[in-house]
Amino acid sequence: MLKGKTVLLGVTGSIAAYKIGVWLNQKFKSPILNPLLIAVAIIIPILKVCHISYDSYNVGGSIITLFLAPATTVLA
Repeated sequence: MLKGKTVLLGVTGSIAAYKIGVWLNQKFKSPILNPLLIAVAIIIPILKVCHISYDSYNVGGSIITLFLAPATTVLA
């Protein structure tokens, strides 16, 4: 059951952290507040505090990558 929770954390945590980054970027209009950097800065401490390995987290993150790869190809 733990695997299902880490997959859920990988997907929803990544999306939520990115949305927080977008909100901060729009609110303060600073190039330092890049949404991707903010998402990374949020996710890393969560993984450390909850003792979740990157491999476990990446199972859920790979779902996002699955959807981003075709979009990136189409934009190229």
